[in-house]
Amino acid sequence: MEHLHVILPLILVFMAFILKLVVDKEVDFPSSILAIIELPIDLIFLAITFYVATILSNSSIQNEGLLYSFIGLFVSIIVVLISKKCSKLFINKQTKSWLSWLLINIMVSSFFIINAVGLLVKK
Repeated sequence: MEHLHVILPLILVFMAFILKLVVDKEVDFPSSILAIIELPIDLIFLAITFYVATILSNSSIQNEGLLYSFIGLFVSIIVVLISKKCSKLFINKQTKSWLSWLLINIMVSSFFIINAVGLLVKK
């Protein structure tokens, strides 16, 4: 139960992903890929939520949490733009291009998740 504060939000993101994929939709390959393309958006906002939790819970690193929150908001705009571009490339069947953009987007979002969790558990 040591990492419950990290595991529960990740489970919620996974549940939201599954619900967006299957509720009132016919699950097929293209819609599944489009949902995966949008996953980095959910991840970056989870990271921002962790930064806000850091601001609220640890007064000794509030400035650092606030800085990362603002950086995260700026990066979230970029992540959304990349996701939209990636979706268009997928729809236009430009496989190498959309896969490359998706990989970049996942790496950026993952970096922010790892950084946010590290800051959140910092004593």
